[in-house]
Amino acid sequence: METGAALLERARRSGAITDDADDADVLKLVGAIAWAAQDSPQRSARAERLLALLVSGLRRR
Repeated sequence: METGAALLERARRSGAITDDADDADVLKLVGAIAWAAQDSPQRSARAERLLALLVSGLRRR
């Protein structure tokens, strides 16, 4: 938890992520991705795809 919080704080300070990204929310989202990918035959690829969607967002630019 401490390492993740430190990484998020560093990302906030650098402007890489939004200021309102809450540590607990991010951890829950990553956990949800792991749960969603666990039954997939290609777990790793599914988890990477879901994480990419989370990071980039679903909105068209």
